[in-house]
Amino acid sequence: MTRVKHRIMSIQKNVVAILLLTLVKSISTIQLEAELFTLAKTMDIKERSSASNGKTLQMTNQDALQYELCIKNPMKLFISLRYSNTENSTNVKVLIDGQQAWSLNASTTSHSFSFVTSDSLDQPILLFEGRYTLTVVIETVEEAVFELDYLELSSPETTKPQDMICLPNRKQVHIEIEDFSDFDVSKIMRRSGASTSRTVLLFQGQTIKYKICIDTAIIVDIQELVYSNDGKSDFIVIKIDDKVVGSFSTVAVSSNGRAWNNFRTSGIIGKGIRLDSGVHEVEISVVSADSFGVELDYMTFSVETLLPDKDPFKCVSKKQLEAESFKGGERMRLRKASKGYAINLKNGEFLQKNVCLRVDTNVSIDKIAYSGFGTSNTLSFYAGATKIVTLTTGTIPYSHDEQTDESISGTFSLNSPTAIPTLPPGFTSNGVKKNNLTTLNLPENRIKLSKGLHAMSVVVENSDASGIDIDFMSLTFSFENNLLQGIECLRHQRVLMEAEQFPLNNTRGLRYRSNASSNRTVYMKQGDIIKRALCVTGRVKVSMTTILFSNDGLADQISIQIQSIPMGTLLTAVESKNGTGWNDIESKTIDSAQFLHEGEYELQVVAANTDKYGIELDALILDISTVDGSLVPC
Repeated sequence: MTRVKHRIMSIQKNVVAILLLTLVKSISTIQLEAELFTLAKTMDIKERSSASNGKTLQMTNQDALQYELCIKNPMKLFISLRYSNTENSTNVKVLIDGQQAWSLNASTTSHSFSFVTSDSLDQPILLFEGRYTLTVVIETVEEAVFELDYLELSSPETTKPQDMICLPNRKQVHIEIEDFSDFDVSKIMRRSGASTSRTVLLFQGQTIKYKICIDTAIIVDIQELVYSNDGKSDFIVIKIDDKVVGSFSTVAVSSNGRAWNNFRTSGIIGKGIRLDSGVHEVEISVVSADSFGVELDYMTFSVETLLPDKDPFKCVSKKQLEAESFKGGERMRLRKASKGYAINLKNGEFLQKNVCLRVDTNVSIDKIAYSGFGTSNTLSFYAGATKIVTLTTGTIPYSHDEQTDESISGTFSLNSPTAIPTLPPGFTSNGVKKNNLTTLNLPENRIKLSKGLHAMSVVVENSDASGIDIDFMSLTFSFENNLLQGIECLRHQRVLMEAEQFPLNNTRGLRYRSNASSNRTVYMKQGDIIKRALCVTGRVKVSMTTILFSNDGLADQISIQIQSIPMGTLLTAVESKNGTGWNDIESKTIDSAQFLHEGEYELQVVAANTDKYGIELDALILDISTVDGSLVPC
C-alpha cells in the first residue's frame, strides 16, 4: 500500500501550522496537532521526543480545546486520538457545536512518554455543508494529567483537506475612535475630512480604551491609526491586554489650525499578534504631545481568520427573547410568522422560559415591547422565586407606536418579595398581531444568578379585561462576550413520523394492522424507497432513530439515509409464523450522530435487501436534541 503524505503549512499564521494529509484508498485523513487548537495557549506544552512533532499538550480535569471545521459537502467523519494517560479514570469527550458526538474511556499508559492511538469511533459523525465548532473536553480526577498528541479526522467522502478545514481569509476591521471609552465627549471635534466627520482630541497623558470580543483565535495586525495634527510631533503607544503592540510618532505640521482637517496614516504598527477567543482590551495612549494635542479618526485592524462579516469585534451581552418562545407561547406559535405575533396575557397568567448559564453572572431586564388598549396593567419579572422588577403600564388608553413621540405613563417598583405569587396551573394564550407597539426601557435592575438552570418568568399580576399583548423582552448578561452560548437550554425531543405519511410512489401500498401505531403499515420489498422532507431550524443533532416494523419470513435489511448518506442499517430477525407475524410490531434502534444546520433535508427509508415476502414499516422516531432549533416533517 502506497501512502502519499503532504504537509500543509501556514494555514493560519502561527495558529494552524501543521496539518498532515494522508491519502489512503481515497480517504482523506487530517492530523490536527493538539498544541495548535484554540484555547491551547492556556495549557502547558510539553517536549516529548516520541510525539508526532515532538510536542504534546498537557490537559487536566475540565480542560477544553476547540477547532473550527468548514464542511464543503455532506460527509461521514471518523475521529481518533493519539495520547498518553497515567490515570485509569480519564474520559475524553468530543463535542460538535456544544453537543456530544463521541466519548472515549482513555487507556492507561505506563508513563507520559508512551503513546496510544485510539480506535476510530464505531459510529461516524454525519455532517452537512456548513461551519462547525469541534471541542475536546477532558474529564478526570483532579490530580491526573492527560497529554494529547494529536486528533485525527478522516472521511471516505473526500480526498481534499479544504473540504473539512477552514482556510483563513483576511478581513479589514475599522474601529471609529469615538467608539472608544474613557475620553471627554466634549473633545469630539467636527471635521469634514474625517471618516464620520468626527474625531477625538487627546492631550498628553490621556488614554482611551476599546473592548473587543471574538469567538475564535485570530492573528491581528494594526494596519493604521488615522490622525490629524497641527503642531509639534506627538508620540502614541498602542497596547492590547496591557502589552505594548507598537508605537509611532505623528508628523509635525505648522499651519495655524488649518491642518486639523488633513488626515494622515500611521502605517502598520508593530507585528501581528495572536488573540485567543474571549474579551480583549485595546488601549491608545498619548505619551507625549504639545499643548494642542492630536486628533484621532479611526483604527484599522487586518485579521487573518474566519470572523463574521458583521461587527466581528462587537461585544454583545444582550439577548432578546420573543414572548412566543416562552413556555406556553408555543400554543399559538406560527412557524413562519412567529416574530409577527405577540402573546396576550390577562390577570394571573404568566410565561416562563428556562435560561442556562455557564458562569455566574448578573442579569437585568432592560426593555419590553408590548401593546395594550385598556387601563392599568401590572407585570412582574422573576428569576426563580425572586422578583427582579415590576412594571405598571399606566392608566390611560394607549395608541402609542414607535413612530410617534407620545410619552408613556408608567410606574416601576424594584421590591423583592421572598416568594413568587401562586401561579395558576395553566392559562390561555391568544395569538394577537402586533399593533401599536410600545418599546419601553425599564429602570436599572439587576440580579445575581449562579451557574446553572434558572426559570425566568413574566407574570401579569393585575390587568383589565383586555389584558396586555407582549411581544418580546430584552435581557442583559454581564459576562461581556459575543458568544451567548449556554443561555438557552438543551432540549430533547422525539419526532414521530408515520410511514403512511411518506409519499408512497415507490411502495406496494398500505396494510391494515391493529397493533400498528395508527393501525396501518407500509408494505415494502427489495429496492423500494420512501422519502420525506425534513425542515430544520437552528442547529439540531439526531442521536438515535427508532424503527417500528413487522416481518414474517427471512431476515430483511433496511437502510435509513439523509441526503442519500446512510445513517445506519437495520437487520431484522428471522420470523416464520405463516402470516401471523405481520401484526407483531417490533422496535429496533440505530445509534447515530447527525448534525443538521438550518435547511431542508430528504429522509429516505430503503428496503436494501428483503426476501420475497418483503417487510412492513410502521413508523420512524427520531431522537433529537437542540439548543435553539427544531426538526419537523415539511
